[in-house]
Amino acid sequence: MNNKSEKTAWHGLSTDLPKRMSMKSFLKAYGLDWKVNLPKCKTLDETKRHDIILESNGSVIISFNGNKKLMPDTYSYEYTDTFQGESNYSWVKRGEVKAFTSNQAIRLIKKELGLNGIRCNKEDLGDTIKLVPSGSCTVLFIY
Repeated sequence: MNNKSEKTAWHGLSTDLPKRMSMKSFLKAYGLDWKVNLPKCKTLDETKRHDIILESNGSVIISFNGNKKLMPDTYSYEYTDTFQGESNYSWVKRGEVKAFTSNQAIRLIKKELGLNGIRCNKEDLGDTIKLVPSGSCTVLFIY
């Protein structure tokens, strides 16, 4: 057992592996050489529309027309008042819009709330967009 590849590591949970090892050998040594069986999908091409359909129930999962997405995402929003710069929720307007991009969603929501033409400070919080209309003690969250 002088072989370095059979030596137990300090934590006792695995063994040291040689420095130069193929990816296939590495995956096998760590028990990661498993295979994923994905469900079979069909692709339909009707008038340059590409639908990826899951075979089991026949529902459309993704639909593309060239590089453009044909199915819009749903964006939810909350529009509320602020107190000392923090959202207060003494009143709130909630709703949803369907849009292809976050910028399109912002335009649709601002139009729906009557904020067209009002400059807003935009802050991207990762999965949420925060808009603070100028000259107003309100805040709009889009997620």
